[in-house]
Amino acid sequence: MSEVWIDIMTTKQVWFLGKFAQYLKDKGIGTWVTVRKYQENTEVLERLTKNGTFDFQYEITGVHGGQSKEGKLDSFLKRCQVHAEKLKGRKVSCAFSLSSPECARVAYGLGIPHVCTSDSPFSVAASILTFPMSEKIITSWLSDIWDFMRVGADPNRIVTFKGIDEIAWTKDFKADPKVLGELGLDKKRPIVIVRALSPHFSENAPFFKDTETGVEPIISELLKRSNKDVQIVAIPRYGQQGPILRKTFGAKILVVDHTDGPSLTSQADVLISAGGTMNREAALLGTFAISMDPLCKHPMAYGERFLHKKGLLLPTLDVKEATDKAIELLNDEEKRKEIKNKAAALRKELEDPIPVFHRVVSEYI
Repeated sequence: MSEVWIDIMTTKQVWFLGKFAQYLKDKGIGTWVTVRKYQENTEVLERLTKNGTFDFQYEITGVHGGQSKEGKLDSFLKRCQVHAEKLKGRKVSCAFSLSSPECARVAYGLGIPHVCTSDSPFSVAASILTFPMSEKIITSWLSDIWDFMRVGADPNRIVTFKGIDEIAWTKDFKADPKVLGELGLDKKRPIVIVRALSPHFSENAPFFKDTETGVEPIISELLKRSNKDVQIVAIPRYGQQGPILRKTFGAKILVVDHTDGPSLTSQADVLISAGGTMNREAALLGTFAISMDPLCKHPMAYGERFLHKKGLLLPTLDVKEATDKAIELLNDEEKRKEIKNKAAALRKELEDPIPVFHRVVSEYI
């Protein structure tokens, strides 16, 4: 039986492409799922497998190469070699990734059609290394096709869907009610989640100056201005950020390294995040998102702009504005309920991209 090769590289892709892998498996279509170890993605995938969300088989094939050019190239070459060797014994008819250079290059070299999905043509290197070698490129209808063409996409190969990536796992999402208890959180008390900033983008974030995680200023302001009943949960992005936040704030906040992110954010009252995926995910799940992602006002931040217009997200790089909005929402339960209802209606309206992926991939299997 022929297979669809799916390459997963990040935590977002665990949820996004994991949904696609499970969808194919449920339809009786063979899959070969490879995973690059990066941040907490393998831990999240293991958790989702253990709790029954996913039941497909997967292999870990390599690691992220770090920040140096030499490290990235070395990781790329090693993963390409591993994939090429493993493909010798497999019958793969189509490859699928979210702009995985290794997946696109190996598939192209072996004559396997590669289908790419992307919502971030501003990731220039990944786009240039994948778009020209892809038979089809699938993206949100919010995207500007010219942005894709500038980094190598053939407009005749672009397929759109009427939704955004995160709808794939939020459309019918059911939160795990045990998550709050596992973390020692009281569901009767307000919860604010603060997600740390990636150091890669620190030069674009004025609030990152003189901080180690980019969120110390916003946490300090929340502690000063919010009710003592408010529970502040900080989620680090990299291993070293957790100990820094614990040392800086002690027992005043809860630092969570690994958890079921969507279950936590969906049961929170406000999210303040310096990361794009978690912002869009929270907004769709009905938790108002204050986006302090350095790219939140970028012309290609299609999802953020859309959710801002819908009243579910505020893009800002100003600590005072972010704190003001968080305090306003914490003091307005009716507004929070209104946001939940608005998000639920939007989830019904938006198109799930997973059936679109299946339709496109079916052309090659």
